[in-house]
Amino acid sequence: MFESLDFLYVPAPNIQESIRYYTKVLAGELLWKIHAYGVWVACIRLSDKLPYILLADHIERKDLKMIYRVSNLENVASELRARGWREEKSLEIPNGPCMPS
Repeated sequence: MFESLDFLYVPAPNIQESIRYYTKVLAGELLWKIHAYGVWVACIRLSDKLPYILLADHIERKDLKMIYRVSNLENVASELRARGWREEKSLEIPNGPCMPS
């Protein structure tokens, strides 16, 4: 069902300070930074292995999210719903749509 854990979606209320911390202090690499729909999101690579870190200024400090790759989002979501999964509002990252739990 899940192919890989690709991203950790991390709260970053101060996007510039968070980027500085992850790149200067933790020696990560900024892969991209976008501003869309009134929010900032930046992608940081900390190692040669996944997951990447997605810093986002629009999520609450306690709301870390894990984003897994799946081959068919609708099929996996349907299967998880049948098992009692309670989905939240879907979101979009540059790689495509996501359905957080």
